[in-house]
Amino acid sequence: MGDDSDWMKLPVDQKCEHKVWKARLNGYEEALKLFQRIDDKSPEWAKYQGIIKKFVTDSNSVAQLKGLEAVLAYVENANVASRTVGEVLSGVVCKVFNQPKARAKELASDICLMYIEIEKADIVQEELIKGFENKNPKVVVTLKWNFGSPRDEYVEQLKVQMAPCVAKWLQEELFHHDFQHHIKAINSMIECLEEEHEATVACLDLVLKWYTLRFFDTNTSVLMKALEYLKLLFLSLSKHNYHLSEQEANSFIPYLVLKVGESKDVVRKDVRAIMGMLCKVYPASRMFPFLMEGTKSKNSKQRAECLEELGCLIGFYGMSVCQPTAAKSLKEIAVHIGDRDTSVRNTALNTVVTVYNVCGEQVYKLIGNLSEKDMSMLEERIKRSAKKTPASTAPTPKQGEEKALPNASLIQKPSNRVQPPVKLRYQAEPSHVCPVGEFYLDLDLLEQLESDQTSVVLPDLVQHKLGDLLDPVIIPEPKLRPVPTHFDELHAGPSSTINLVISQVASGDINTSMQALAQIDEVLRQESMAEVMVGHTDQFLIATSLQLRLAHSTHMADTRLPREEIFKLYSCAIGNMLTLFGVAQLAKEASMGVLKDLVQGLVTVLLDPRIEESQDGQQLIRSVNMLLRRLFKASDQTNILSALLVLLQDSLLSSTVSPKFSELIMKCLWRMIKFLPDTISSLTLDKILLDVHNFMKIFPKDRLRQLKTDMPHHTLKILLHTLCRLEGPTILDHLSLIEDKSESELEAHLKRVVKSAKTDRDTPHLLFVVLGEIFKKISSKENSKEGVSKLWEFKQRHPEVDLASHLKKLPQTFQTFVEQSLNTLCTERGDKARTPSPTTGTHKRVGIEDIAPHHRCTHASQHHLF
Repeated sequence: MGDDSDWMKLPVDQKCEHKVWKARLNGYEEALKLFQRIDDKSPEWAKYQGIIKKFVTDSNSVAQLKGLEAVLAYVENANVASRTVGEVLSGVVCKVFNQPKARAKELASDICLMYIEIEKADIVQEELIKGFENKNPKVVVTLKWNFGSPRDEYVEQLKVQMAPCVAKWLQEELFHHDFQHHIKAINSMIECLEEEHEATVACLDLVLKWYTLRFFDTNTSVLMKALEYLKLLFLSLSKHNYHLSEQEANSFIPYLVLKVGESKDVVRKDVRAIMGMLCKVYPASRMFPFLMEGTKSKNSKQRAECLEELGCLIGFYGMSVCQPTAAKSLKEIAVHIGDRDTSVRNTALNTVVTVYNVCGEQVYKLIGNLSEKDMSMLEERIKRSAKKTPASTAPTPKQGEEKALPNASLIQKPSNRVQPPVKLRYQAEPSHVCPVGEFYLDLDLLEQLESDQTSVVLPDLVQHKLGDLLDPVIIPEPKLRPVPTHFDELHAGPSSTINLVISQVASGDINTSMQALAQIDEVLRQESMAEVMVGHTDQFLIATSLQLRLAHSTHMADTRLPREEIFKLYSCAIGNMLTLFGVAQLAKEASMGVLKDLVQGLVTVLLDPRIEESQDGQQLIRSVNMLLRRLFKASDQTNILSALLVLLQDSLLSSTVSPKFSELIMKCLWRMIKFLPDTISSLTLDKILLDVHNFMKIFPKDRLRQLKTDMPHHTLKILLHTLCRLEGPTILDHLSLIEDKSESELEAHLKRVVKSAKTDRDTPHLLFVVLGEIFKKISSKENSKEGVSKLWEFKQRHPEVDLASHLKKLPQTFQTFVEQSLNTLCTERGDKARTPSPTTGTHKRVGIEDIAPHHRCTHASQHHLF
C-alpha cells in the first residue's frame, strides 16, 4: 500500500474509486459531507452517478458501511437519484442483504424506502424479487441465533461470518480450542476498543454473538475477562450515543439474562452492571420483556435477579416501561410472591412495593387476584415500607432547569422532613481557607503521612478529610440531575444506584464526570457508607481508566477546552483513587486486568509531554506517583505483580509503544521486587510463575538479547533470583499451573539459580571479602577506575548482594562518588539513558537503592516516578 500522500490530495470522486480501502473510506466520508451540503441541482451530483454503485459493493466491510451512509444521503438529496435506482439496488441485494451485519442491512433498508419515496417503488420491487432467486448458500442456510446451548454449526457459522471482519491472527485466537487464546483475543480487543470504534460498530452483532458463546464457557477467567470487555464496550457505545439495533439486542440480551443467574456473586454483579449500561444504548421498555422472560427460569437466582432488575426499571422510568401492558406485567410479577424460594418471594414483594410507590393504590388493580396468604404478605410489606407517597408528588424541574435524562432520575423515599442539599466533596467549606488553586492536592502533607520515618496511626489516615487535601472549588452545574447521595433512601438498591453513578464517571462530558466522581468520593469518605462500594471496585476503576484515556486522547487534543478544566478532572479522578486504595477491603478487590489498564493509563499520563509542559504539570505528576505508590502497597500483590509482567510483555511486543513506557513499567517492577521480602507470603507464586513462563515463552533468552536494551533481561533475572532466594528449593513446587514446562526456559533457569544459591550459601563471607577489596581499589587514586569497573562486574555476577547497605556504612562523599562513577560507566557501556544526578534539587534524588539491585540507568527523572 502506498503512502498516504499518494491519495490524500486526490479529488473526492477519485478517492472513492481508489484501490486502497482507507482512501475509499476517506472518500466516502468526504462524499457524505458533500451530499449533505450541496444544493439538489448542483452539477456535483453528476460526478457520482456512474460510480455510486461501488459505494454499496465495496469489498471492505468498514468502508462499505460508510459508503451506504453516503448513498442514503445521495438518494435523499440528489435530483438525479432516480436514475441510479437499478444499479444501486442490484448491489444492495447482492452485497448487503446477504451479509450478517445488522447496521449494513438497516442502511440498505433505508435506501430502499428512500427510493420508494422518490416514486421508484416498481423498480425497487423488481430488484427485491430478483433477490428471491439468489442461490447464495450463505443466505439459504443462515441459522437464527437462538439456542439453549451453542452447537457446532452455530460456532462454524459465526466463524465464517467473522472472517471478513477481523484480522486472520485474531480470528484464529477467537476460535481456538484453548481458553488462554480467548483471553489473549479479548485483551487485544480491549486495547483497540477506542481506536477501532467504527470497525467494532460495523460488526457489533457478530462481536456480541461471540461473547454470548463465552457465557457458556466453564472457565471463570474467560468469563470475567469477557464481562470486563462488555462493560468497556457499552460505556464506549454510550459515549458515542450509539443505539443497539433489534438484531444486535436479540442476539445478545437473552444470553446476558441467563448469566444473571450465575452462582458466583462477582459474575452476577458484573452482569447487573452491564444491564444498567444497556439502558443507555437500548430502550428500557424493550429490555423489560427480556427480563420478564427471565423470571420464568427454573434457576431461582435468575428469577430473583430479574425481578429486582424489573423493580429498578420501574423505579427509574415509571410504569410506561412495563411491556406489553402494565396490568399483564404486574400480574406475572405478583405470581412470584408465592414462590417456594425465599429470595424470589422477597424480591417480588419489593418490586410490587416499588410499583406501589409509583402508582399508589392502583397497584391492587394491576396485580389482579392473589391468594389470601400472598395478599397478606404484600399488605404487611407495604405497611412496613415508609414509601406511601404516589410518584405524582415527585418534584418537577424548575423553570429554566434542564430536564434530566430518564436514566439520571431516581425516585427518593417520600419524607416529611426537608432533605438537606447534596453536599459535594469538592465544594468549599466556609471556614476553610487555602491559598492555592482549585483541586490542589496537598502532596507534601500526603508524602509526610506516607513517609517511613513518620509514625502514623492507620485509623487517622482513614478518617482524613479530602477537604484538607484539596482546594475549595464549586463544581459547575451538571447537565444531568445530580444523583442523590443518600443511597439508603432510594427505591432501587444501593448496587443499582452505584452502577448508575459509576457509569457517569466515564461520561464524555467533563462536568458530568466530575459530578459523579464527587458523589463517589462522598461515599468513600464516610466509613459507614464505604461498604456499598464493595463489589464495585473493578467497575469504578474501569470507568476511571476509560476517563483517563478519554482525557489523554480527546480532551487534551481539544483546543476549545481550557486546560484548567482537564486538570481538575485529572485531580478528581486521582483523588478518588487515592481514597479508594486507602480502604484495604476495596483495594484488594481490584483484579489483575483492571490494574493493568489502570497502571497503563497512569504511566501514559506521566509520559504526556503536554502535561509536563503545563504550569500545573509537575503537581499532577507528583499526584500520579503518589497514587502508584499507594496502589503498589495496598492492592493484591499477586494481581499487581501479574499486571506489571503482562504490561511489560505487551509493551515490548508493540511497535507503537515508546521505549520510555517499557522502562517506567520495569521501574515499577523493581519497586515491587523491593517489597518481596515482606509480601512473599501473600503471593500466589504459581500464578506469578505462570506469567513469567508466558513471558519467557514469547521472549526466550535469544530474543531478549536482540532488544535495544538488556534491561528486560536483567529485570526478569532479578525477579526470579529474588523469588529463589526467598523461597529456596520449594520454588520448584510452584509450577503447577504450567501445562508444558518445556515451552520456556523457566524451569531450567530456576534449577540453575537454586543450585547456585546452595553453593553460595556456604561461602557468603568470601563475597564480602571481595567487595572490601573492590572498595579499597576505588578509594585508591591509582586504581579508582579499575575498582569501579570491578564493582560493576561484581554486581552483575551477584545481584543478590545488597550493595546499598554496604555503601551506607561509608562516608557520604564516597557514596556520591561511587554512584556518579557507576552512572558514568553505565553511559560509557552503551546505555542511552542517564540516572539523575544524586545532587539535591527540584527533582527527587534517585540513588542506587531507588533504581534496582543491578544499577541499571534510567532516564525517568523528568517523569518523577517514585
